[in-house]
Amino acid sequence: MTERNLETTNPINKLKSCARHESRDKKMKKIALIMLAVVSMALVSCGGGSAGTMTPQTTKISGDLGDEFEVVDKPAKLSELGIFNVWAIELRSLTDNHKASTLGERVPVGTITADGYTHEHVGFGLETYDKDGNLVEKRSAAEGGLQGVYSSDDIMDLMRLKEGETGFIRWTSKGDEETLKGMTFKISSIKTNANR
Repeated sequence: MTERNLETTNPINKLKSCARHESRDKKMKKIALIMLAVVSMALVSCGGGSAGTMTPQTTKISGDLGDEFEVVDKPAKLSELGIFNVWAIELRSLTDNHKASTLGERVPVGTITADGYTHEHVGFGLETYDKDGNLVEKRSAAEGGLQGVYSSDDIMDLMRLKEGETGFIRWTSKGDEETLKGMTFKISSIKTNANR
């Protein structure tokens, strides 16, 4: 047997070799973990910024639902949902009672109902302003479909809130990155009776 064969067949030498490999594997894992942490911090520090947020001009919601909801006093965030950029604005319920004042139930503006009841249609509108206070876009509270809120489910979820609870309402966004910097917003609301 040659000296080399003795080294590889000796159980003690095999253990030393395994220990060296384990030590090297641990070092590689530590290096990979450190690199992952550095890359994560770099990505976090690049994201966020004022281009992706807008602040409320007031927490008061104008219109018919102003006594039921208020805007939470913190920036709204812009996020990407599929092909859309969407503002998510947090609202707080000021009451436990979001029931319709007439027969039927509350449904989002633009909803077509199949039954014979009178329903109370509710909606929220959004006005956005650039950093100089110029109106960028106005979405009417009376609009449904593509001109209305991003999802009518947002309105239905808000109608289920109890006093003090918060929920989000969303709208698609217009504007380039420069326009979005320093933006502010206001929320409006409407409540209408609609007969079938």
